[in-house]
Amino acid sequence: MAAGLGSGLVVGALLGLTDPVSRVSGYDWVRCLLIGAVRGGLVAAAGYVVAWPLIGPRVRSEVQHEPR
Repeated sequence: MAAGLGSGLVVGALLGLTDPVSRVSGYDWVRCLLIGAVRGGLVAAAGYVVAWPLIGPRVRSEVQHEPR
C-alpha cells in the first residue's frame, strides 16, 4: 500500500509540474507540485479503497492455505 501511495504522490507531483502555470514563478512551481502530489495521493488512496474489497479476500485465502 505504501508503495502505491508513494508512486501516486510522485506521479501526481510530476504531472502537476507539467502545468504551464508552474513556469511563471517559484511560488507557482511549488503550489503546482503540492497540488499535484495531493491529487495523486488521493487517486492512489481511492484506487486502494476500490481494489481492496475485490482483491483482499483472494489474498487472505491464499495466505491461510499456505502449506507449513
